[in-house]
Amino acid sequence: MEVSVGSVLEVLNSDDLVRTAGVSYRKVDYWARRGYLQPLPGPGGSGHGRRWTTHERDVAAMMGRLTAAGMAPVVAHAVARAGGDHEVAPGIRVVIVTPPAEPVDGGGVDGGCRCEHDGPCACTCCEPAG
Repeated sequence: MEVSVGSVLEVLNSDDLVRTAGVSYRKVDYWARRGYLQPLPGPGGSGHGRRWTTHERDVAAMMGRLTAAGMAPVVAHAVARAGGDHEVAPGIRVVIVTPPAEPVDGGGVDGGCRCEHDGPCACTCCEPAG
């Protein structure tokens, strides 16, 4: 069980987890049965909905992105639990690079400038199209 110090622990039901993580209920159920996702302790069994922490929601969302990209669920689980930096085989490391939440330097087409130059920029990543 996740412990939150100094704040209230947010608990989600399965509907909220599915909606906010962007994955299907069927995937969440399968991943929970396989042990990839861990609901909060509860009565369990048929007729009792699972409850989830926001951390498990984040793991589900990352697993959804990774499996959509073709990664096997068992590997996606390991990468998501490792926080996006995990050695999946000898000499093979998966590192998740998350784009910035807000555009920078003019809000370029791809969500932010990645240029490394001084002075005015005329490239398409820095200047909005049009």
